[in-house]
Amino acid sequence: MSGDIRLMPSEVSISGKGAEDRETCDAFDPQREDRRTRELDIWLESEAILARMLDTATEPLGVDEMLTRCLDLVLSTRWLRVEHKGGIFIADEDARELTLLVERNLGDEIHRMCRRVAYGCCLCGRVAASRQLLHVGCVDERHEHRFDGMKPHGHYIVPILSRERLLGVMVLYLPHGYELHEREVSFLRSAANIFAMIIQLRGYQEHLEDLIAERTAELHTEIERRKAQEAALRIAKERAEAADRAKTALLANMSHEFKTPLNATIGFAEMLAREMHGPIGDARYRDYAEDIVASGRRLLGLLEDLLELARARDGGLVLEEQEEDPAMLARRAGERAMRRYGRDENGIHLEIADDLPALICDVRRVGRMLDHLLDNAHKFSSPPEPIALRVALQPGEENEAGPLFFEIVDHGIGMDKNTLARLGSFFWQKDAELSRSYEGAGIGMSLIREYLTAHDGHLAIDSRPGEGTRVRLAFPPDRLIHLV
Repeated sequence: MSGDIRLMPSEVSISGKGAEDRETCDAFDPQREDRRTRELDIWLESEAILARMLDTATEPLGVDEMLTRCLDLVLSTRWLRVEHKGGIFIADEDARELTLLVERNLGDEIHRMCRRVAYGCCLCGRVAASRQLLHVGCVDERHEHRFDGMKPHGHYIVPILSRERLLGVMVLYLPHGYELHEREVSFLRSAANIFAMIIQLRGYQEHLEDLIAERTAELHTEIERRKAQEAALRIAKERAEAADRAKTALLANMSHEFKTPLNATIGFAEMLAREMHGPIGDARYRDYAEDIVASGRRLLGLLEDLLELARARDGGLVLEEQEEDPAMLARRAGERAMRRYGRDENGIHLEIADDLPALICDVRRVGRMLDHLLDNAHKFSSPPEPIALRVALQPGEENEAGPLFFEIVDHGIGMDKNTLARLGSFFWQKDAELSRSYEGAGIGMSLIREYLTAHDGHLAIDSRPGEGTRVRLAFPPDRLIHLV
């Protein structure tokens, strides 16, 4: 507040003379004391009104509601000789225009004419352009917005500023002929500062709402995009699953259909190769028959793998479990491999740990897993590099039993990371060059994964190009029976 209110001390003097203790006081002025009391009442009410406006600005209200309540507080100030009539304009600096945001008792005509006011137009527009408080005691030539029946009146029009930036304008109505009072001007400037704070809050709130709306729209767009993407992926997944089921069913049916004539072909070729019904003449015919038998058995093995893979994909793979010595599983797999490769091919080095527990497993399918892995190691290795087949127990945690594993190690061509990532895909080999150079349909690893999953096992592969490959089949401890 400005220094309009001055509380003067009482003018009292006390003196003593001789033995007489007498007090002398200046004469008491009742009018001066009444004036001082009135000044104090005005100051207290002003401070109370401004404090209530500040409290209103901190309440959880909308900004328009804050402005309305604060305008009502200003209009209700008892010592302020304004009519209970006024409004708050918001400034648009870009458009150089005022917009009436809140008002009290202005009436329809004023509301229609003054809903928007250009800078420099009428009294409020002049204040917006000059940024200076304006007092008028009557409706003069500057009052450009008029209507028939308008009553004589005056105005206090106060710019609402934040430093030099115009935020709005407060207009209050005065009785006709009312003069300017500095005390009122000081109070209205203080009230305008609070209005400025609230209007700035409104700007921040609108900016925040715009940001929230923008972000919400972005999120909505992103959600819709993801929903569409998920729907497309779901449809693609369903189609792929349907195609996979159809492919599996087709393979199963074809495999069944092929096995009958293939078994007959293998049987008759064996009869020719053994000359069961007499000599067949040229020895080359017997060699041809043996080739037919070998090729037929290879094709029969492929058909068996396809049928097994079809059962696994359809959830129809049922294990025929029994207890078996893992050392015997490894030895038999090694012997079968040596017979397939011949004496001049890679040797099989068996490394079998002592005191192995029995393994509860499907013996036939574990044997086929080992056969496939040994075949791969043989195909991708060059003599005389050896192939190692190891069987051991992996150490467990805190003296607990660990899993049992079979490990096949070769020193062949190896694989890079991209090849390892795709290993096990249906009908896939490393590349076209290898598929021509090495036999195989590319379903062995798929079948191994299905067999091992059915045993609750784990497959681990470590390979480096030009160095070789290490494949480990691990079976969980609950499939082991330790002999005491």
